Amino acid sequence: MRSWVRPSTGLLIVWGLLSGIGLLMGGSAPVLIAQERFGDPLFFLKRQVLYTLVGTGALFLAARVPYNFWVYPSVARAFFFGCPVLLIAVLWLPPVRGVHRWIRWGPLLSFQPSELAKLGIIIYIAFLVHRQGRQAFQDRLSQVAYAGLVTALWAVLIVREPDLGNALILLCIAGAMVFVGQVSLRQMALGAAVGAAVIGLAFLLWVDVPRHWKDRVLAFLDLEAHAQTMGYQQRQALIALGHGGLWGTGYGRSLQKLYYLPEPHNDYVFAILGEELGLPATLLVVALYMAYFGLGLTAARRARLPAGQVMALGIAVWICLQAFLNITVSVGLAPPKGTVLPFVSYGGTAYLLYSLATGILISIAEDNARLGTTD
Repeated sequence: MRSWVRPSTGLLIVWGLLSGIGLLMGGSAPVLIAQERFGDPLFFLKRQVLYTLVGTGALFLAARVPYNFWVYPSVARAFFFGCPVLLIAVLWLPPVRGVHRWIRWGPLLSFQPSELAKLGIIIYIAFLVHRQGRQAFQDRLSQVAYAGLVTALWAVLIVREPDLGNALILLCIAGAMVFVGQVSLRQMALGAAVGAAVIGLAFLLWVDVPRHWKDRVLAFLDLEAHAQTMGYQQRQALIALGHGGLWGTGYGRSLQKLYYLPEPHNDYVFAILGEELGLPATLLVVALYMAYFGLGLTAARRARLPAGQVMALGIAVWICLQAFLNITVSVGLAPPKGTVLPFVSYGGTAYLLYSLATGILISIAEDNARLGTTD
């Protein structure tokens, strides 16, 4: 039976609604910060509009390109060599806010290599599946072990920044893609063991566990006791959601963005959304990410090429797992990890990459539609 809406159309609708919510919050959440830093309350909104236009172009361009373009050897190897180079380079650059996560061009433009690495690992594992064929990928232990090794090395570089949240997302993306490749439990265990050995060795010899990771966990376990220290932001996010109540305080009328909740347009934009627009708005956002994941799974299930199947799943896991982690932090169900809310949080290169990935997902879904795939 044919679905009531094509997955590609559904993905475009979900992307458009989330992007619209991002613009809506860009005109409200950071107005005081924008006024203080740049003398223009709409500074972030204007830039977000520009990012949205560029991201829209990237989405439609990627949607028109056959998705097997991304598993061409030259393209996949560009990601394979480019991502670790950038992840290493950022460690040698001056820190921003005490961490080595961003490559900056001037005072306003920045780029986060860990975001590109998540797309890069999706493309590279899809390339391994495409090059070997699914059956060969399933049968060769070395391929799964190699995927585990590459993923672990990239994750170690991200942890070294330090950035635990994006490293965990990278590992989950790779694990989900290998799993959907239908490899055996023995192969999964081997890949996981290789990755765990590399990460464990790196923690022993190279990676120092930052003190604030432990402090964040302790603050999460007893938020009131750490309300003025490591638990401050999470407590303020909960206050924002509680203040919004069922129907919200009204658009633009958040109190927590008045210097109580730092960076309200990034990590905690979900809390400001709930404060201003209430429970229905937060449930809508959650429903949109659930729809995105469902549509991504449909595209993966219908894909005619194994590379398309694993790529579609990898993109869906990336976007929705990141959203899940961001939202659970905002509502107090997980310790802070520094992950943004895809399409909604303010950002340029991140939004561009999310839109590009969505375009690839649409391309996979459209390829199936052209072939007349039905349920």
